[in-house]
Amino acid sequence: MGREHELTVMRSCLADARTGTSSVLVLNGEPGIGKSALLAGARRAADRVVLSTVGVESESDIAYVNLADVFRHHYSYLNAIPDRQADALASVFAIGPSKPADRFTVDAATLNLMAAIAADGPVVVTVDDAQWVDRASLEALTFAGNRLEVEGIVLMFAVRSGQPAAQQLSRFQTLVLTGLDNSAARALVARAGLQAMSEASTSRLIEESGGNPLALLTLPATMKADDFAMWALGAEPLPLSSVIEDAFCDTIRVLPDQTRMALRLLAIMEAGTPEHFRSALERERLSVDDLDPAEDAGLISYQHGQPGFRHPLVRAAAYRTSSAAGRRRAHLLAAQILEQATSATALERRAWHLVAARTAPTEALAQTFQIAADNEFAAANYTVAGRLYKRSSELTPAGNKAMRRMLQAANALRLAGAIDEARTLLRNAMTLGSDPELRAAIDYAHYRLQVYAGGMIDGRDGLIKTGAAAAKLHPAQAAQILGDAALASTVIGDLPTARATAEQAMQLAGKSDGSDPPLAVAAVNAMVKAISGDPVGARRLLHPRAAEIDALDPMGIEFVYQVPLELSIAHLASEEAGRARTLLARAVDGARQLSAAGLLPFRCGSLGRIDFWQGRWASALALVHEALRLADDTGWATERPSNLATLARIEAMSGHPEEARRHAIEGVAASEAIGAGTYLAFAQIALGALELTAGNQAAAISHFEEVSAFSDDVGFSNSPVMWWSSDLLECYVSEGMDDAAQRELSRLEKVAANPDMPTTAAVTARSRALLEPAAFEEHMTEALRLHSISDMPFERARTELMIGQRVRRHNQPAKARPPLTSALAIFDRLGAPDWASRARSELQATGIRIPQSEAPGLATLTPQELQVALAVARGHSNREVAGLLFLSTKTVEFHLSNVYRKLGINRRTRLVTMVTQQASLPASAAS
Repeated sequence: MGREHELTVMRSCLADARTGTSSVLVLNGEPGIGKSALLAGARRAADRVVLSTVGVESESDIAYVNLADVFRHHYSYLNAIPDRQADALASVFAIGPSKPADRFTVDAATLNLMAAIAADGPVVVTVDDAQWVDRASLEALTFAGNRLEVEGIVLMFAVRSGQPAAQQLSRFQTLVLTGLDNSAARALVARAGLQAMSEASTSRLIEESGGNPLALLTLPATMKADDFAMWALGAEPLPLSSVIEDAFCDTIRVLPDQTRMALRLLAIMEAGTPEHFRSALERERLSVDDLDPAEDAGLISYQHGQPGFRHPLVRAAAYRTSSAAGRRRAHLLAAQILEQATSATALERRAWHLVAARTAPTEALAQTFQIAADNEFAAANYTVAGRLYKRSSELTPAGNKAMRRMLQAANALRLAGAIDEARTLLRNAMTLGSDPELRAAIDYAHYRLQVYAGGMIDGRDGLIKTGAAAAKLHPAQAAQILGDAALASTVIGDLPTARATAEQAMQLAGKSDGSDPPLAVAAVNAMVKAISGDPVGARRLLHPRAAEIDALDPMGIEFVYQVPLELSIAHLASEEAGRARTLLARAVDGARQLSAAGLLPFRCGSLGRIDFWQGRWASALALVHEALRLADDTGWATERPSNLATLARIEAMSGHPEEARRHAIEGVAASEAIGAGTYLAFAQIALGALELTAGNQAAAISHFEEVSAFSDDVGFSNSPVMWWSSDLLECYVSEGMDDAAQRELSRLEKVAANPDMPTTAAVTARSRALLEPAAFEEHMTEALRLHSISDMPFERARTELMIGQRVRRHNQPAKARPPLTSALAIFDRLGAPDWASRARSELQATGIRIPQSEAPGLATLTPQELQVALAVARGHSNREVAGLLFLSTKTVEFHLSNVYRKLGINRRTRLVTMVTQQASLPASAAS
């Protein structure tokens, strides 16, 4: 009643599901506003399968309790999803043996299990009281919601306004529910047939309740007549939520003692298994029949034969009306019922009951949970392990042992991607003990998280302070901490500090026997040297350890701690892009095999930058889009600005100027927000490339000069990691600013003097040709020789374009045609339409009619279609692609059909051929 707009939207979602289109809808509002009633209406209107769960405040710390509830009656569909994902869900649902079940494996499994259930028809999923749904379940459900497309699923959330979960769900279509209007409110009161009320009482009820339906129905029926009369006269204000709950409390207090005892047990055990609840009733010499008076009073109802509260406020009232002693007794009983249970979920639930019962901490009890946590951690079930470590710490007497266990909880949750919660636990851990080594480890974990969560400068400074404090007692630990500080300093754009801390880490890690320092320390030093213009020094550190690097386990701890990322940056800056790509491709593949989406934003973005350099623009675009999407999913704020800048640069070159400008501006803002000076320079390079591509050299100069000033200030060298100097020089020459161009030439020559930097040396020779017209041919011949041994096709094509332009304008059209033809072919293959247009115009000016080539096929695909096409072209099945890209199989099939239609093909073999030709992907490239 009074919800016509909301019902129209919901009916539209249900109708779309019948045609295979998925949607997500959030109902946001205060308690009693009608969210639950609308969800119930959606369940009644569903054609086929309904999955549902309700958040319970007391169980919101138990991992995956709500997700298990969603699928409780549909576990048989687990055999329809990939084995690893099925094993993960069976593990966290406690219906199978403990298997690896990290957060993102579970998230991907949630999406695919929903899609499997929807394979035979539309599915409605309702999640009520989302503010109390356990964090792990809510993350899995929102992850799935982000990727629903063509499965025929409607996912609906109801959440209280003002709660953190409401912000988490704000990315989806949201209906904000307000009170009923005066007409609908009066109709509801009249239809309910409540106690006779005067016009004044009705008006005040509607006014002060704000049209809240639960208040309109509950208050007149449950308040004592005298109290209601006094309130209606205006003698008492109406504190809405407390009055409604008080009204429920009054109803419960007059029930029989056995009914109130049964309601108390239901309040703390409703989310558990029916068997456990019935066992608790039996131990208290109660039965389900004792709940009949509560059902008659409208406090509970039955679904699937199991009792449940009509509204969360009723559950709160049932708990609140019990004495403190009664609540402790009920919690202790629940813990005893769970004593023989061995699943991680049951253990966590038991621990919560013991804490709520104020059980005295004991080491024996804590050890039980420690062992369970260790087992879950070893199986990569980091979310569950983190919860169990936390419970173990809470059941440990205060001291260093409790401190260590809380640190273990934080580290496990960090690996699960629960960054904010991990930081909270680290703060709690610091209050539990005094061990200096543990305190240093907590500081290290805290500041490292602060760096990657967006507080970059403060986090880096904290790492330096912590490393310095640890240097005397634990030099190896200090070296690792300072290495992380050096990495953060490179992102901040503080290379002097990066060099100093990296060198200090190297000294601390030095061994008396002269053996090599840990690879992690060597990697960060090599990276800093390479981006500072010392590729020879970087190679000196890395080349002797090539076999060790090649032997790194892509699923091992070095990959978790981003050692391959640092190594790849060092190799790329040293113009060893092939080595860099091999490392990162393995890292990406390893993360995909583990479903470790928390690592992919770093790795996919960096691999995208390498692919852009090597001319795999289609692959680069797909990888960077994926990195951005996963950065949003995982909360890694530091990865947004760098990936936005890379995306903008690719778009600028690929003929998408509006998107490029928007993403570059977003990158500038995001970089400034976290204090990432290096990423800000990346964004300025993208803006400069955009203007240069459009022929606006003067505008490009202003952006590139920002980068030159940054380089001069901090010592960042021109390299494939930060590439701008030759573009700025070209703009200076075009604008007649030869003195400024000479300064940039000096910068280039300094880097080109290093051996084995062929692309840098090639563009340096090209730049000399622009500044020394008399020696143009000599310099360009050298540039082409160097390009022939380099792996940056775009720069080669630009050199050939310049040669063709000059030769044609000197009336040598025949001599101009070969370099112009080669340049056009490269630009077309890369998908650089503006640059191809220039080459085509020059060729036509030589007297050759060149037809306008059609846009490259891959350029017509959306980023999602491109990701699917590239994965399929590497030989993966649709089901494998779904697992690799965190999509449902049905969504993969949908995008693949669009790929075939747009490219005019109908076979996978033809797709492989087209991708190989247009994306230049080697057959061995990892996803």
